[in-house]
Amino acid sequence: GYDPMPISTPGAVAQDHAPEMPHDVAPPPMTDPAMNAPVSAPNVDTYANSGNSIPPAVETGGPAYPETASTQIPPAAPPASYDSTPPSTGGGDPRFEEVWKSVQSNLRNGQLSEALLALSVWYNEPSMSPEQAERCRQLLDQLAGTVIYSRESFLLPAHVVQSGETLEDLANRLSVPVEFLARINGIQAPYQLVPGESLKVVRGPFHAEVDRTRGEVVVFLGRRYAGRFQVRIGEDLPQGEAEYEVVDKANGREFFDRRSGYRVTKDDPSNPYGNRWIGLRGDQVTSAHNVGLHVDSSGSNVCCIGLAPVDADDLSAILSVGSRVRVTR
Repeated sequence: GYDPMPISTPGAVAQDHAPEMPHDVAPPPMTDPAMNAPVSAPNVDTYANSGNSIPPAVETGGPAYPETASTQIPPAAPPASYDSTPPSTGGGDPRFEEVWKSVQSNLRNGQLSEALLALSVWYNEPSMSPEQAERCRQLLDQLAGTVIYSRESFLLPAHVVQSGETLEDLANRLSVPVEFLARINGIQAPYQLVPGESLKVVRGPFHAEVDRTRGEVVVFLGRRYAGRFQVRIGEDLPQGEAEYEVVDKANGREFFDRRSGYRVTKDDPSNPYGNRWIGLRGDQVTSAHNVGLHVDSSGSNVCCIGLAPVDADDLSAILSVGSRVRVTR
């Protein structure tokens, strides 16, 4: 089901009953993510040196996105230095500092998944000081990049491929897109599997929250933070808070302006939706109204939720048909 954030009262270390890999070794370096990361966590374009690199975004004349929109996860300091950040002296929430100390202990013990879970509760928590919020975001981005998008198994034991098993079968059982499994495991189309090989697996589906004020879409895997992308909100997105479900994903979509009746075909370079479309449906939206996440290839205020081209491609590989998307004020 859909478990929106925050998941509990900040200050308590979150608990999760998903099976974990043993953590009897030092944490792996956070410098080789399978998927880069959203504004700061995947950037699905370098998926573990898989050869699946996504070409640089084509210049479209649309809005300029900061370089952080295709984040490289920063190299992690050696584990011993995780504890080097002193508690904030500039105010903020003292409960966060207690959780921060617990998270440092998790990191020193190689418990990266537990650290990600505990810190995820605090993403955008208003009681934190700006310094605390930035410290939290930076570590969350590193942790998500390693726990979720690298080839290392932190959430579930590695899966051993059985005879006759396909990547599509496995993705369906796990409720994640087949592209996601392919990218984090460095598998290229046509996704041939070899019986006996080990694959990293992650149980979905992912869900997302679109924050109008911050101009970002934040992705979660269950109760864990899984990265963020910068977005531009267009005037076609209905006002107010809303709950949606992903109903289709396509390489582009015909644009129709319901006010003027103007249409632009799917393959027309001037189509404001670009070449990626993630269609959303909510009870408050009529079937005639197109709501979706898409490439922001227009400088105007039309459309709904626009992303940089590489980010739209990444998000399409993360969200499944059926994933929940919440739009907040």
